[in-house]
Amino acid sequence: MPNPLRTIDAAEHPSRVGLRGWVERGCAISVCAIGLWLSLEAWLPVYLDHSTAYAEPVRAQVVESRFQGRSDSDWRLGPGQPVFAYRYVHRGRIFHASGYRPGGGLVEAVRRFPPGTMVTAYLDPARPQAAMLFPGVHGDQIARGLVGLCLLLSGMLFVQRLWPGPDPSASSPPSSAAPRWRSVLTKEPRS
Repeated sequence: MPNPLRTIDAAEHPSRVGLRGWVERGCAISVCAIGLWLSLEAWLPVYLDHSTAYAEPVRAQVVESRFQGRSDSDWRLGPGQPVFAYRYVHRGRIFHASGYRPGGGLVEAVRRFPPGTMVTAYLDPARPQAAMLFPGVHGDQIARGLVGLCLLLSGMLFVQRLWPGPDPSASSPPSSAAPRWRSVLTKEPRS
């Protein structure tokens, strides 16, 4: 069994592998891109929504909860576009909102809450028109973000491993005229 930790000699250097090396590099970059996409898709909505302080709970009533845009003949294409909305009263004024959780989740909202359902919404007292049923970070977002981060880091390690550095055959041995230092701190020459 070959040793996976052995060093690569000049004949096996990735710059000399040809098409196989480029395919491996492409796969490593793809893993990085998928990891970056998963991380951003999971954590960017939470970051962008972080400035809104959903602090005040109010009772709200679901007024719209349906799928639209597909006829019964298009059943293979999925249920259609989710439409979800609720209304609530804050300081004597009626507001309408459709925020379910950071990052969307409207398909889940339509399936979970039929019209007429009473729910608790959390609104920003400074901007009462901004409301969310489930503000904050959720477990599936954390899991997607961590998987994306692991893919990104492993892809970066693969890229670093596969991308050619200086060609080992072109490097020259250290000159004997150059001084050899025992320590960087003391800079005392070796005897």
